[in-house]
Amino acid sequence: LRLAKLPEYESLVLAFTSLVGWGYMFFFTMPFRFTGPFVIMIYKMLFNDVLRFCIIYTIFLTGFSQAFFILFNENGFGGFLSSIKQCFLCLLGEFDLDYYIEGQHPLPSVTLLIFHIVVITILLLNLLIAMMGDTYADVKKSARKLWHLERARMALEVENGMSSSERKSDVNKYWVDIQGERYLQVEDVTYALGYLKEDEADKESVVEEQTELMYKENTIWTAIFNADKVAIDELIHRDPNVVDTRGAVGECPIHMLFLYGTEAHLDIARDLLIRFPLIATQIYNKPNYYGENILHLAIVKREANMVDWLLSHASLEPYKHGLLAARATGDFFKIDQPSYYGETPLGFACCTNQWDMVEILLKHGADMDSVSKRQL
Repeated sequence: LRLAKLPEYESLVLAFTSLVGWGYMFFFTMPFRFTGPFVIMIYKMLFNDVLRFCIIYTIFLTGFSQAFFILFNENGFGGFLSSIKQCFLCLLGEFDLDYYIEGQHPLPSVTLLIFHIVVITILLLNLLIAMMGDTYADVKKSARKLWHLERARMALEVENGMSSSERKSDVNKYWVDIQGERYLQVEDVTYALGYLKEDEADKESVVEEQTELMYKENTIWTAIFNADKVAIDELIHRDPNVVDTRGAVGECPIHMLFLYGTEAHLDIARDLLIRFPLIATQIYNKPNYYGENILHLAIVKREANMVDWLLSHASLEPYKHGLLAARATGDFFKIDQPSYYGETPLGFACCTNQWDMVEILLKHGADMDSVSKRQL
């Protein structure tokens, strides 16, 4: 700028450069679990929610500004800019009512002002807040995954600026060697019963995910929660594979029907089992409740009639042995947990003192000699 003999612009450029420079600090906060997701929230809100708001607001601002420009008989481009300024101040709640009353058309001007306040200040601003709330919820739900992703992106960017020898140096080691290949390590995990064990943060996110699925519109989970047979049938008609959908803890729709356990839910469960008998074999397929099936759930809910129906209905006969032999071996049913019930449906019935249920299971061929890991 000095060479171009424009020294008066130095301060202006330096001010914006300082802002951009400090803004770059956000890049270095991205890999941290404590701050990374919030930086992502800000980015998504600015470039998605606020951008959409600004586009819609610009259209309304231009329209109202031109309307006031005509009502107040403003002249020239300066008059139009003045009208835009007045409309923008209305967004901030700063407007002079007397200015509109004392114009040539007081009634239309005040009416237009009120309409402007309702549409812009009340409707659009609250819509922006709602969109930001949705963005916050979406990012929070996947905060852990986003944190890992940003760590990986930053490591890749740093690696691209290093030579091959620097990358492999033990001093700069940020990777692990697995069978001769380099991998970025983002988290240590442990194993339990052959499956990945979730940490406390995962469990919280699972609860949030389950709750969100339950209240999300037009999903199989919402229809089941409401015991809405019509909605369930419509969803199945659209996509028959919806009966195989998996939830946050590895459950299927048939499991949730048994868990809710009202007469309406169980009626829907019977109907689905007759139409899709193969779903009787579905088990929870994630670590916490791995192996639990609908027979386990019916016993836990003390539904003796439902247990008898499951084991006697003709359409489920090919799957009866599988139902009786299933073992619930998830983390929730470990042998050192209060909820350890002996793994098999017969064990569940015995451990919960349901002797009428035991008789039903034995009548249908439950194996009395089957033992669990506690030799029970």
